[in-house]
Amino acid sequence: MKYNGLASYFEQDNPILPLGDIGFEVDTGKFKIGTGELPWNSLPYAGTDVVQETGTSTTSVMSQNAVTSALSTTLTGVLDVLLAGLSVLTSTPIEATDSIIVGFGKLQAQITSLTTTVSGKEPSITAGTSSQYWSGDKSWQTLDKTAVGLGNVTNTNTSTTTNITEGTKLFYTDARAIGAILTGWSVAVTRTAITAADSVSVALGKAQKYLNDLSTVAFSGSYADLGNRPYQLFKSNTPGSVTGTVSETKLISVFIPAGTFAANDHVTVTFCMNKPGTSNGFTPKAYLNNADSFAGATLLATYPTATAAQRFMIGSRTFTNRGSTSSQKIISTSLAVATDAGSMINTTTSSLAYDTSADLWVVVTCTPANTIDTITADWLTVEIKR
Repeated sequence: MKYNGLASYFEQDNPILPLGDIGFEVDTGKFKIGTGELPWNSLPYAGTDVVQETGTSTTSVMSQNAVTSALSTTLTGVLDVLLAGLSVLTSTPIEATDSIIVGFGKLQAQITSLTTTVSGKEPSITAGTSSQYWSGDKSWQTLDKTAVGLGNVTNTNTSTTTNITEGTKLFYTDARAIGAILTGWSVAVTRTAITAADSVSVALGKAQKYLNDLSTVAFSGSYADLGNRPYQLFKSNTPGSVTGTVSETKLISVFIPAGTFAANDHVTVTFCMNKPGTSNGFTPKAYLNNADSFAGATLLATYPTATAAQRFMIGSRTFTNRGSTSSQKIISTSLAVATDAGSMINTTTSSLAYDTSADLWVVVTCTPANTIDTITADWLTVEIKR
C-alpha cells in the first residue's frame, strides 16, 4: 500500500509503516519502504547509495558483501585464538564479567567435579522381570499382594460387577442416569456458555436461561419482539392536507419512543407530498422535535423555483448520531420531483446538535404560496439502521 503526504507530516507523526508499504513525500519526491518495526524517522530513504564498507553511520545502507566480509573476518579471528594460559579454576558458574579464558577454566572445573561425583554413585542395576520389585536390600523380590500389605484381601475379579455386592451404593446404568431427579436444579441468572466443567444440572440451568430469554420472539415469530434490533421502521400512512392558508401547517408526524436512537445509528426520514399541477410554489419541511409540533431541529427544508408546477415530491434525508445521541451529521439528501417546470432546491445545513435520547417526533409541515391549492402529505417513514 502507498501512503502520500508532506515530509513534515511523516516526520511529525513518525508512523511505523507495515512491511513492504511505501510512504511517499509529495513535496520532496523521496520515499521510504516500511519494515513493520522501525518508525519513519529511523527508516532510510529508498534508492540511496549503498555503502561498501563498515562504519559508525546509523542511517547509511550497507551492502551484503561489506557486512559478510566484516562478520567473516571477526568470527575467524575469534575461532583461531589459542587458549594460552588456561587453568582449571574453582567449580563455580560462569558470569557475564568473565573473560573467555576464565569461562573455559570454570567449565573444566565443573566437568571434573561432576565426573568425581558420578563415579561414587551406585553401579548399574541388573534388569529384573515385570513381576518383581527392587527391595531395600538391593535385590529383586516377587511382587504380590503380601509384598504390598494386602495379604488378607480376597482374590476377587473386579472387572465386572457380577462378583461384587451392590449394597447401598448403586451401580451406574443408563436407565438410572436418565431417570435421575434434578434435585437442587435452578435457572441460571445470566446467559453464559455451557462449558466442559459444568455438571448436567448447571448446564441445563444455562440452557433454560437462553430459552426463557428467547421464548417471546421465538414463539410469537414477530420481529418487533426483538430488543436492540439492527433495523427499525416507524411510519405514518395517515395523509394530512392544508388549504386556504399561507401559514406553515403540520401535515403528518411519526412518534419515536425514548431509547430508540443510539450512538452511531443511521436514520433516514422520507415523505411524499402532492398538489395540483399549478405554477404556485410551496415549501415543505421536516423537523426533529421533542413534541408533536414544528420546532426543534430542521432536517429537510426545500422550496421550488418561481415557475415550478410540481404535482408531487418525495423528500429524503439521512443523518447519523456521531458517537453520541446529541450530535448528528447529515450524510445524504435526495429529492424526487414530478414537475412541469422548475426544480427543487435544498436549504438545510450539514450537521445538527439535537438530543435524540428522549421521546421524539419527526414532523412534516408545508407552507403554501397561496390559499387556493390543496397540498397533501401522503406518507412519512423513519428508518433506523444500527
